[in-house]
Amino acid sequence: MTYSEQHLSVTLPLPPETHLIADEFGENQENIQKYQEVLLNTLAVCTVHSYLQKLGIQTDLEASDSWSHSMQSCMNIADLWVTNMGRLECRPVWPEAQVCPIPIEVRKNRIGYVVVQISESLEEATILGFSQTPLSGNLRIDELQSLEYLIELLTPVNLSQWLQNVFEACWLTVEALLNLEPNELAFCCRGACRSAQELRANEPDKLAVGVRRAKLIELKRQSAQEQVVLVVKVMPAADSRMNVWVEVYPTTAQTHLPQALELIVLDEERAVVGEAIARDNKNIQFKFSGEPGERFNVKVALDNVSITEAFLI
Repeated sequence: MTYSEQHLSVTLPLPPETHLIADEFGENQENIQKYQEVLLNTLAVCTVHSYLQKLGIQTDLEASDSWSHSMQSCMNIADLWVTNMGRLECRPVWPEAQVCPIPIEVRKNRIGYVVVQISESLEEATILGFSQTPLSGNLRIDELQSLEYLIELLTPVNLSQWLQNVFEACWLTVEALLNLEPNELAFCCRGACRSAQELRANEPDKLAVGVRRAKLIELKRQSAQEQVVLVVKVMPAADSRMNVWVEVYPTTAQTHLPQALELIVLDEERAVVGEAIARDNKNIQFKFSGEPGERFNVKVALDNVSITEAFLI
């Protein structure tokens, strides 16, 4: 496995066993064009599968639609099922490609899109980058995000660590992103929330105040780019469960959320457990509870563009 340091990309060999699988899938197709399509799609899926396995990220080839003969025949599909997350589309391109087309049938129900460059000799593949949305259906190779963003997406935010005053770098204080008074936050308790570590040391009986953090979310649409702020709060409950609030606010440059913006909470099986839609709102929110070790995803969507964040309670 070879890494490129300037823009994180990864090159892996395509071993004989991968070619055997790809050839077997391709030989079931009705013409040479479909054979090549399925072969390249399979090589791309296997490459991403191998890479994620090396990182310890669980995937399931058998649960992927790209592993189904019937789905291969009727769709241009190259998805990889990522356990507890969903379908990651792995699109192959040749070395000279400047744009990666995204077939219309795979522009929805994906957690993201990985572009994989297949060498002309078919001996190696390079994972070039990542996009969380299909945009207009064509991903420019030079505008892809680094694989670091993919790894961040597939590594859930550990909310229990927030109670230990351990935060991911991209999750900032609410005050850093929003000019809000504490009582303006729909889920805020009396006074500003402090870290759990500080509360345990000075006022352990007030740990129930909870910890909250915020992250800037960018929704890149073809017509415009929208920015909103995702705020998450976690608070221990009496029965060892955790109460969780998720909320979306406009940035300080706006007064209201974009019309029809959706906030969707999904469980480990990607089933919708709650959602809210902005209708000229200043904010939308959803509250639920869970047990330590449970996973969930928060999806912020506008039109056909969405961003998903993974969490571990």
